[in-house]
Amino acid sequence: MVQKKNPVLRILVPLVVSLAGLGIVAAVITNTGKRPSNPQPQPQAQPQSQPQVQQPADPAADTPASGVQPPQPDLPLAELTGLHAQSAPAEDSFAAIGSADPLTDDRLELVFSPENTGLRALNLAQYRTGYKPTAPPVTLQREFEFVQWSGTSRSYQVQGLASPFGAVAAVVNGSFVVLTGRSSPVWRQTAPGSFQAVIVDDQDAPILRITRTYRLSPGSYDVTIEQAFVNLTDAPIEIVWYQYAQADLPIESTGYAGEKRRFRFGYMWRKDLDPFDTILSKDYLWSRDKVLKMGKSRGDPGPPTSTPIWPNTKSDDAGYRLVWSGMTNRYFGVAVHPAPSRDPLDRQLAVPKIERQLLEVLPAVQSQPGSQPPNPDKVLALLLQFEPLTLQPGQVGSLDVSFYAGPLSPKVMRADAHADELNALGIKGMILYSFGGPCAPCTFSWLTAWLFALLNFLHDHVLFDWALSIIALVVIVRTILHPVTKWSQIRIQRFSKQMQGMAPKTKKIQEKYAHDKKRMQQEMGKLWREEGINPAGALGCLPMFLQTPVWIALYAMLFFTIELRHNGAFFGVFQAISGGAWPFLADLSAADRVIPLPVSFKIPLMGTIDAFNILPIALGVVFYIHQKYMTPPSTTMTPEQQSQQKMMKIMMVVMFPVIMYNAPSGLAIYFIANSTIAIFESRYIRAHMDKHDLLNVEKKPRKEGGFMHRLQKAAEQRRQMLEQRQLAGKGKRKAAPRAKGPGKQLPKARKEQFERRYKKKK
Repeated sequence: MVQKKNPVLRILVPLVVSLAGLGIVAAVITNTGKRPSNPQPQPQAQPQSQPQVQQPADPAADTPASGVQPPQPDLPLAELTGLHAQSAPAEDSFAAIGSADPLTDDRLELVFSPENTGLRALNLAQYRTGYKPTAPPVTLQREFEFVQWSGTSRSYQVQGLASPFGAVAAVVNGSFVVLTGRSSPVWRQTAPGSFQAVIVDDQDAPILRITRTYRLSPGSYDVTIEQAFVNLTDAPIEIVWYQYAQADLPIESTGYAGEKRRFRFGYMWRKDLDPFDTILSKDYLWSRDKVLKMGKSRGDPGPPTSTPIWPNTKSDDAGYRLVWSGMTNRYFGVAVHPAPSRDPLDRQLAVPKIERQLLEVLPAVQSQPGSQPPNPDKVLALLLQFEPLTLQPGQVGSLDVSFYAGPLSPKVMRADAHADELNALGIKGMILYSFGGPCAPCTFSWLTAWLFALLNFLHDHVLFDWALSIIALVVIVRTILHPVTKWSQIRIQRFSKQMQGMAPKTKKIQEKYAHDKKRMQQEMGKLWREEGINPAGALGCLPMFLQTPVWIALYAMLFFTIELRHNGAFFGVFQAISGGAWPFLADLSAADRVIPLPVSFKIPLMGTIDAFNILPIALGVVFYIHQKYMTPPSTTMTPEQQSQQKMMKIMMVVMFPVIMYNAPSGLAIYFIANSTIAIFESRYIRAHMDKHDLLNVEKKPRKEGGFMHRLQKAAEQRRQMLEQRQLAGKGKRKAAPRAKGPGKQLPKARKEQFERRYKKKK
């Protein structure tokens, strides 16, 4: 039964709904027209750990008074003139944060520059400049005073200070405002590690307040710089922020293997190519020398002072998005990266441009007055330009940034207090066990990672000494590669003996067919078949070359492993018996220094000599003995082979130890252990060959069905077919040419002419 409609409800329900809607709209309009008496600023991209910026109590530096209507989005930027930084009280130094004491939980000590709130020094608490515990801490970053030299005299003019991560300038509504100064300071310290500067106009009215705060965490090498900007005007302003990032790191090298300071970038693919934002760094391994020469035009006297290094041609072509930018030396690295964000997927560094700044600084040793002007030292620093930031009146914006400054060690990064963040950003991409250059393609990262893990396992759980762990690692690697080494040496020795046995016959063939190369090759092939020599024996050295990436990876891993730095060999026995005074093998990352010299001098190919090193001499002796086992007896060698053997002995026994005179003692132990084990291995393989008569050169029946047998058989058949064709062509008389067309013969005169020519030619 159909229910009858109620006319009263049909009128009341729409009326009630309409009145309720009008009430909600009126409430919204009323609340929109009001403004709280203490407005809370709206932060932009604030990190999770950063608290909301509070309004200061100083009325002169406060936001606009309550009751001011918020600006509309279409309002133009404020018209500002005469912008400059407000002067601050002069201070000789700011309070440092952190500690360089290795017994504390702090990993870093930050010493600040009053000129620009950058780092006057960044010290590492757990790492020293020498192997003794009393040595000063490693200063990974320091302030540089750059100058402008005169071209005709020793005079120079100080240009300013370049402090890592220091403020440089802010462009406010198109006006460039310098935020660094020595004679007229602009920054004041509000708390240890926290600083403030105010930008004013030509009437000294506050326009923009900037605060910079460094945040350290116990047990972490990661630092966050919170940078807040407060608009103190009643109109919108736009800010472009400039600041330094890292500067040149100290040279962590002993003079061996050259300069190892390099530049690295971590990046993501375009969003359409990689929706998961995988962070990579494999496309960038720039040497410092390469970056130093970037942007130089032909004919320029020197490298340009400022050159953009990001974005670059490669990043533009591939559409890379920058995540971090790093500078490394042999053992340490500094990488600037995004600060922790509320959005864990937001890992892109909001820096559209990074410039390389070339600075000339005072040389470490200056010339005496009246002498030639000294060449200034060149220092590279990175300048960051951030994305433009637009602030409404009273609004607070932030341009936070973080940086990692510490050792290039996977173990240390995993134990860092910010390990999850560092891993998500792919900072471990700075760690690269590779020398670069021609050896880079064959130095596989997965192989070096495996060797590093094995070396750490041997040290931490088995032997507890780095020198013994290196020796054990070499034993393990050679044991794994022994079957390949054995197969290769047997083939090489057998092939060498076979070639020596038929040397007289080969010489006769070469003399007999010296003017007929084709016939010589045919006779040589026939001789090889008669003697039963397999051409595949010449490939016996190929497996030895296939082992090369393993030894290059092991060599590079030992050179760049920071765990060997300032660690002694064999449980520090030489330091224990001398009370720590004897530096012999006290540092596996440096030369052995068995006898320190009172003076130092330089020798080509050897570098600076400041001590007598015994391990390179031991290395030459071991190489000489190794050559005795690797080469056949000289009585069975041809004169050419004897000459080659002599050159190899000179290169390996003399030149190689000379080049490695200043090599790290850890690498010298590796080479000595490797060659010593190779001697015993070669002796065992030779005894095995003699026992089983593997070098017997008697003719043996060929194995039917093998690949090489089928290949040689096919070649022989083709050779016989070609010979038969040649013989048939010589004995066959060419027929007289016929005229074209069926049944037609050439004239008699032409036929006789053809026969005369054929007889004459024959």
